[in-house]
Amino acid sequence: MRTEIADLKAAVPLREVVLETHDPNRTWKVCCPFHADTHPSCHIYPNRFKCFACGAHGDVLDWLEQVHGLSRAEAIRELERRVAGYLPPVVPRPVREAQPPPTFKPVAAETE
Repeated sequence: MRTEIADLKAAVPLREVVLETHDPNRTWKVCCPFHADTHPSCHIYPNRFKCFACGAHGDVLDWLEQVHGLSRAEAIRELERRVAGYLPPVVPRPVREAQPPPTFKPVAAETE
């Protein structure tokens, strides 16, 4: 079953992807990878980016395509891979065999 693209985009934080290749300043601005930028002008928001110098904009899927050089299909597969990695693996619980109830032996009453 393939997850909807919008769900994939929502599940992968853009800022985590940006941190792989860029070092944002404290206001989440980076030097734009789409033009010769010497002053951080690309704003990184939680779910989108926008460069106020060259006008480049998009979401996490666009970032993967344009910055990492992936095709659309490759970028979608990368999002799917990342979403699968964010989910904790399902660990099956060990099945215990049914045990018979413990048998109690009556304790002999002590006589004084």
